[in-house]
Amino acid sequence: MPNPKNSPNPADNATIYGISQVVAGGAILLFFGAGALLSRFLSWITDSPGTLSLILFLFGAAASVYFLRKGTGNLSAANGYRKVKQAMGGSKYISLPAMEQKLGWSRRKLIKSLQDQIARRYWPEACLDVENSAFMPGLSNSPYLPADTGNAQADGMLIGANRQIHELTALCFSIQDMQVKNQIEQLLVITKQIYGFIRSNPDKTQRANRFSDYHLPTAVHLMKEFQGLENQAVQSSSIQASMQKIRESMPAFESAFRQQLDGLYQDKALDISVEIKVLHGTIDDNTFSTLQT
Repeated sequence: MPNPKNSPNPADNATIYGISQVVAGGAILLFFGAGALLSRFLSWITDSPGTLSLILFLFGAAASVYFLRKGTGNLSAANGYRKVKQAMGGSKYISLPAMEQKLGWSRRKLIKSLQDQIARRYWPEACLDVENSAFMPGLSNSPYLPADTGNAQADGMLIGANRQIHELTALCFSIQDMQVKNQIEQLLVITKQIYGFIRSNPDKTQRANRFSDYHLPTAVHLMKEFQGLENQAVQSSSIQASMQKIRESMPAFESAFRQQLDGLYQDKALDISVEIKVLHGTIDDNTFSTLQT
């Protein structure tokens, strides 16, 4: 079967194979069924036990069921893919409630269909975040920052960071409020810079402990709360007031995130200054001036 990843529409391949398998299943059933009937007729004439007709029928039925199930599975998956793609409308993300409404499917049916499509590689780079009710065709589950520093503490922090970044990204995709969505995007940019710094400077891991243990998880928690409030069918005054409180807290989070990033680079600047001073002390002023130019 051609690789769906290389096909403009992977459902086309599945449809072709699905139809072929259904036809094959029907043909097998017809062939072996006819053979079984013929064998049964001959056994009736010859007064034999008819074992051959039973074997032919069972073999044909098993083969037919196999091909029919494969074929209908392919056709169902292809049809589901087309419907999901139409519901997506070219978007980079969509919330599961929004997709349920567009397709008229239950949450269980939707998740099962998406999981099947992802397993079939119809969406080779997709991420289905059930917890945060989001489907993102262009966002894989691969880590944003590989934990390969060789420093156990830094790698542990990066593993946790990838999980938090992934969760915050899913929330950004599923939340509809543009003010909050834009703020989350800013937090994500700063967060990736912070952990990018840690990956390049694993000896500075402890400097980001409070950020990893408190600031980032708290931001993720509040965004989950906001998403839950936003998804409520009836927007009461208390719900709206709670959402507004979270909106008003977002600048404080951005400030805390930026302070963490600035603190890391201040340490880096101090280290650079110390190195330059040490270098300056090992050579005479004239030589140092020549190196600067």
